[in-house]
Amino acid sequence: NVSGSNNVGIGTYSLVSNTVGAFSTGVGHAALQANTIGDYSTAIGGNALYLNTTGDANIGIGLNSGYTITTGSYNIVIGSSSPTDITTGSNNVVIGGNITGLSSSLANNIILADGAGTQRIRVLSDGKVGFSVAAPTESLHLLGTGKFEGLAGTGNRLSLVSSTGVFGESIVSESSGKIGVSKASTITKFLAKG
Repeated sequence: NVSGSNNVGIGTYSLVSNTVGAFSTGVGHAALQANTIGDYSTAIGGNALYLNTTGDANIGIGLNSGYTITTGSYNIVIGSSSPTDITTGSNNVVIGGNITGLSSSLANNIILADGAGTQRIRVLSDGKVGFSVAAPTESLHLLGTGKFEGLAGTGNRLSLVSSTGVFGESIVSESSGKIGVSKASTITKFLAKG
């Protein structure tokens, strides 16, 4: 430490390379070991945020959490060995262990994974949400079955899904026998002859 201030390093090699970085905390063997000028980061766990050199305000909790982040800032990483690919990316929240295959510049994503690294929920920077889908292509993209509760209106609904999996209009049937498309207010009596 040359002129850095208000830092706390507990553990062998924790914050050992710090020169002017300030207000950072490293707890565990080699936590924030490569940090030189990065400020306001917190690393808890052996090798947590190990390669962070100039990134600011990163949080890594768990063995090797955020290990490869070098210059990215404002990342929150919770879980053992996660993520192992982000280096310059910023503004991510990653929870889960052993997550791989992420872009080195990944930014503004939220990832919830299990301990084996399987992504269960992913929110992209454009707001698209995937359930068991790592690269969602629609506002809501899920793999498998789903259930919606608390939908407005009365009656039963059958949602139409295109061949590409995109939800479209709904067919609505009311107890009065009216059947319509999309909105209950536009339902008219539907008769079919055989």
